[in-house]
Parts: sequence; structure tokens; C-alpha cells
Amino acid sequence: MHRRSTTVRGFVRFPINDHRYKNTNEGGMFVRLVVVENRDRKNGWRVCTGGSCYVKFDESFQGDDVHGSNYEKDPTKEEIEKWTPEQAKAYIDKSQTRPYEKFHFPLIDVTNRKGLNWNSEPHDERVLADRKYNSIPYLAIINMGSTGWSGFDSEKEDYWICSYKDLTDEGKSLYNTVKKLYGKFADVYLTTWLDT
Repeated sequence: MHRRSTTVRGFVRFPINDHRYKNTNEGGMFVRLVVVENRDRKNGWRVCTGGSCYVKFDESFQGDDVHGSNYEKDPTKEEIEKWTPEQAKAYIDKSQTRPYEKFHFPLIDVTNRKGLNWNSEPHDERVLADRKYNSIPYLAIINMGSTGWSGFDSEKEDYWICSYKDLTDEGKSLYNTVKKLYGKFADVYLTTWLDT
């Protein structure tokens, strides 16, 4: 294992030498390319059913190249003291699930059986609880890169998020091939994860 090192593998150019990013030494980061079938089209990419892939919410999800991270600095004690109860509730609700989490993991906030919309009852509560950490169904999942470096952006005060420009030439070629494979029937996302 190369956790907490600057070892890099794969097709991602992690900015390990960019002074804008501080290495927080949390364990590392990795990037997954995921493909989401476009459900708005009359006919999806798949001719038959099946073939779905899922990701388990297995580390600290930092965001994707479409939704970003939507990170906001924590409010100061003085700001919090001025809040109305409604403002406090809105902040708590907003901080519970970020838009990128809600998109890729729509059940993440579910706290009871009814909220899971599981059609066949009864189910073991442990199975139901585990289901909320599954992603939406993807057409494909590729681990694009991994590093022992954990980059925190000192300007944005947020963790680094991979985008297309951060891919190596080989990574861009693979990304473009995947886009071509699924065409207008799917969208491709680069998701960035922090190993804590």
C-alpha cells in the first residue's frame, strides 16, 4: 500500500506538485469514470434489460466534474448566533446531502423502510439499510486513477475535484472512447473520492 504517499497510478494527473493544493495526508484519492444512461430518451442504450453496475458509497465522496463539490465554508460562531430557527434547519438540511451525492446516491438520506420504496416486503432491515449506500445503476464504471496524495485546494478551501483536463492523454482517449461507445444515450461523469 502507498497510502499517504505521492505514488500515482492510472490515467489521472493528480496535481501533487501544485502549491495551490495542500496534502492533508488522509490516505489518498481516487477517480472513477461512471456512465449514466439517459432516461429522458425514448429508447435507452440497452436493447435488453440488465447489465447495470453499482458503486457502494465506500469512501468520502468529494464531487464530480458536472455537479462540482458545492462545498461551503462552515459558518462562524457569530453567524450561527444570528440565525433564526428556520435558517439553522435550512443549513442542516442542505449540509446533509450535497447535490452530487443526491444524484449518484438518491437513497443516501433515507432513514426508514418506507423511504426506500422497496416493492416486496418483508426484507431484513440490514439489507434495506445497506441499499441506501448503493449508487444509481450505471452502464459502466472504470477506476481511472489512484494516489496516496490527498489534495486540499487552499484557494477554494475545498478538496481537489478531477475534470477532463486533469486526465492524461491516455485518460482522455479512454474517456472519449467511452463517450463514443454510449453516444447520445448516456452521460459520463468523473467522480472524485477521498480515502479517509
